[in-house]
Amino acid sequence: LEIDRTEATTSWSILFEGKKLLVYSFDPQKFKPYVKELRTIKGDNILRDAPHDHLHHHALMYGIRVNGVNFWEETPGCGVERVVETSQPVLGFANSNGERLPRATLTQVLRWVSPEDAFLPNAAPVALLIEHRTLVLTVNARREEVALEWTSRFEVGPKTNTVTLTGANYHGLGMR
Repeated sequence: LEIDRTEATTSWSILFEGKKLLVYSFDPQKFKPYVKELRTIKGDNILRDAPHDHLHHHALMYGIRVNGVNFWEETPGCGVERVVETSQPVLGFANSNGERLPRATLTQVLRWVSPEDAFLPNAAPVALLIEHRTLVLTVNARREEVALEWTSRFEVGPKTNTVTLTGANYHGLGMR
C-alpha cells in the first residue's frame, strides 16, 4: 500500500499496486469527514458521493442527532463534525491465517459541535461529543478482497453533562 499525498491537507488516498482503493475526505469547509471512494481490487468504486437526490449523503459517512442537533443532513441549522487532530496514515501488515496482508490505518479526533459553534477557532470547549475515529483498510490480493473497518469511540464533550443520541432508522453509519 502507498499514500497519494497530492491532497494530503483535505483527503487521503490509499493506493494498492498504483491503483486507488480508498479516498477519505476531511475538508474543513464541509459538514463531516467521510469515505468518498472505496474500490475493489479491479478498480470499481462501490460508493456514490452526494447523489443528486441526496446531496447530504456522502458515500460512507457517520451521522446521528446529538441532543437534538442534526449531524446527518447538511442544511443551515445542522451540526458540524470538526476534525481537530489528524495523524498520518500508518502503513503496515495484518497477519491472517499465516498470510501478511497489507493494511493502512487512519485516525482522527473530531469535535461534534452545534451550528452556532461550528466555526469558532477553538471547538474544544463547545463540543457536544468527542469522537476518536479509526479506519483500517486491509487488502487480501489472493482473494481479491478489500476490507474496511470503521471504529468510533465517543465521549461526552465539555458543552454538556449528558448526551442523548437519536436519529431515524437510516442514521448511523450510512453507505450509498
